Amino acid sequence: MLFHVEMTVDLPPEMDEQRANLLKADGRWMSQQLQRDGVWWHLWRIAERHANVSMFDVDNPAHRTKC
Repeated sequence: MLFHVEMTVDLPPEMDEQRANLLKADGRWMSQQLQRDGVWWHLWRIAERHANVSMFDVDNPAHRTKC
């Protein structure tokens, strides 16, 4: 079943830069893995925002991934 998902990343401004970079790297790795696995079908970036619109192919909205 295909699901349309809208995501916005809004890290707290006071977050430690090293922690923020680690979270971003983990998110990048996970999104790439889900794309390789055929779960994350499409990813459209939203201009001038740290946000995206995506299309996922999963059994249900509560789907859990192995990532």
